Amino acid sequence: MRKEKIKEYIYDRITNIDTTCKVIPPVFSADDIHKFRVEIKKLRSFIRLLSVDKKQPALRLTRKIERLYKIAGTIREAQLEIEKLDKEKVEMPVYFQQLHTTIAINVKQWGTIYSAKVVKKLSRRLLGNNFNNLDIDALHEFIAKNIQQLSSVKATEPGNEQIHNYRKKIKDLLYISKVVKDWKKGNSMISDFPINQLDALADMIGTYNDKRIMLEHIQEFESGILMQQEHDNMYLFFKENMRKQHTEKKKVVHGIKDLLKNAEGWE
Repeated sequence: MRKEKIKEYIYDRITNIDTTCKVIPPVFSADDIHKFRVEIKKLRSFIRLLSVDKKQPALRLTRKIERLYKIAGTIREAQLEIEKLDKEKVEMPVYFQQLHTTIAINVKQWGTIYSAKVVKKLSRRLLGNNFNNLDIDALHEFIAKNIQQLSSVKATEPGNEQIHNYRKKIKDLLYISKVVKDWKKGNSMISDFPINQLDALADMIGTYNDKRIMLEHIQEFESGILMQQEHDNMYLFFKENMRKQHTEKKKVVHGIKDLLKNAEGWE
């Protein structure tokens, strides 16, 4: 990958981050927030790829961009919980109010942090570097490193945090596979990598993780302030979905192991 293409890709990500930041307020729609976070994730994945090559400059996001990403994530989590509970028709008015309060607080925090200068600073930090051409060996090492870290699933039963980390590795592979299509030409190892499995597996783990976060929030909620009926509704919803999570976790682990089986030779 030529150095001009590296800079072009980073520029495109920053441009999209700038565009999504401008359209997020005042509505803060789930779709706009999702687009913003995806652009950040793509940029992070690309930075991790570059970090494999010691000839490249060391890159990192700015603190305010990281903060906006976290704020957007908190809003997104609350929105997904409201959507899920609405769909399930679960009567939990006090908990619903807590979710709406969480959104309101973080919307306000976004307003205190975001300005056009935030993205401009990110642009200066990243695009002000001198890049070198990135060769095929860097991609080989990047893929092998991620597959090796995923391989721990074969040794021990992963906890929820580990599954979340697995998703990051799979997302890294997915985003980079869409960037470096030109590297696959004439290279059988990369052409044989099971890229087609990455998207569905990342979505499966993402769905599992969203539900896991929701159940953790419900478990941590101060139940002492609830009326008995809401307390009972919350308990039944939690109990039923914990049972489902156990089954879904098995599917996630199986999916990761299946990917590793089809990616033999990369560990």
